Amino acid sequence: MTNGNHHPPGDGDGDGEAHRHSRRSETCPSWCTGEHREVVHPEDHVHRDRGAVFAAVLADVDATTLRHLPRPSEIVVQLVQGPADADAWVVIAESEDADRAMILTRESATRLRHCLPGED
Repeated sequence: MTNGNHHPPGDGDGDGEAHRHSRRSETCPSWCTGEHREVVHPEDHVHRDRGAVFAAVLADVDATTLRHLPRPSEIVVQLVQGPADADAWVVIAESEDADRAMILTRESATRLRHCLPGED
């Protein structure tokens, strides 16, 4: 998912200014903190925010008893926008190098947040 750059969204390149791709004239979104190297590779043109990591308790389901088995983990949440994407996506994964992730639009992520008990 990322190369280890976890920081709060909307933080620009650290000084509040949008930074530029080194090979393209396109300006990054203000929230992008990703590194855009000189190498021409699709991954070098992906905008990423610094993301957030938090400790969580997840559960696996025992196949025999169907009981939830809690286990400690970390959740990574990051805003990502690829070169062909019109909008940014919210990526939620168990770790940075997870094979699977939940990828939502910002609007869907907001709806998810409002579904939680105690949220208005």
